[in-house]
Amino acid sequence: MTKKTVDDGGRLFKSDFMEAMTKTHIAFPLTSFYGYGVVVPILGVIYFGNNVVTSILLAVAGILFFSLFEYMIHRYFYHMAETSKTRARLVYIFHGVHHESPRDKKRLALPPLLSIIVSTLFVLLFCGLMGNYGLAFGGGFLIGYAS
Repeated sequence: MTKKTVDDGGRLFKSDFMEAMTKTHIAFPLTSFYGYGVVVPILGVIYFGNNVVTSILLAVAGILFFSLFEYMIHRYFYHMAETSKTRARLVYIFHGVHHESPRDKKRLALPPLLSIIVSTLFVLLFCGLMGNYGLAFGGGFLIGYAS
């Protein structure tokens, strides 16, 4: 068995295209999530008249909520019981490859397309629950992810 280098974590897909879509440089998600996380609450203040202090407090709450969310996802989804081949495959795709190659710098975060989709869905979910102030909470949540 050959030792894996930092850049050659386990393969997830047979297709070279799909495999390439699972990798990203860490700078992309960091800049996009920090940027998105700062801009979205500001848009709430400018376009919807959200109170600045309330928006800041909700952004801080979003950052803190992300910590709880991250723990729950890691505990109950990434390490769920592998009671079937499908579950075992899901665990490997979403987190197992990280355990196989924890120093693979190309798989430190969600790939770009998935990052954009997931972050937008979360902000929309928070807006659905909190109205326009969901922009502030969602922005904080995204900053929490990037941190």
